[in-house]
Amino acid sequence: MKNRLENEIEVLTNKLWEEYELSIPQAVKYKKDIKNISEISKRVNELKSNIRLLGDVNVNSIEEYKRVIERYTFLKQQREDLINAEKSLVGVINEMVQRMTEQFKFNFRVIRENFNITFKELFGGVMQI
Repeated sequence: MKNRLENEIEVLTNKLWEEYELSIPQAVKYKKDIKNISEISKRVNELKSNIRLLGDVNVNSIEEYKRVIERYTFLKQQREDLINAEKSLVGVINEMVQRMTEQFKFNFRVIRENFNITFKELFGGVMQI
């Protein structure tokens, strides 16, 4: 009889650890007097069902989070670099457009002056453009 009770205590102690990760001294801290066993059993089954509905625990989630945050940080930096490069390129393009406009106007004036001189020499008159 004693052996049977000792085995039953050992089985219950192992079950307590496997299901709740509690030792007997830890479990004693949570001990409450039970007045209605059927209500408590119903509540335990309800809680177990809710735990099952949560699904499996992803033990790799911490490492996965680290990988995702590193990737996010990398891509965020790349995005900032692209935005800065775009601003720089737009500035260069605007500067080139301004310089080309100035150069075009200057060269057009030179061509007009030379055309007037050439026209006078060829036809003996002045043409205004």
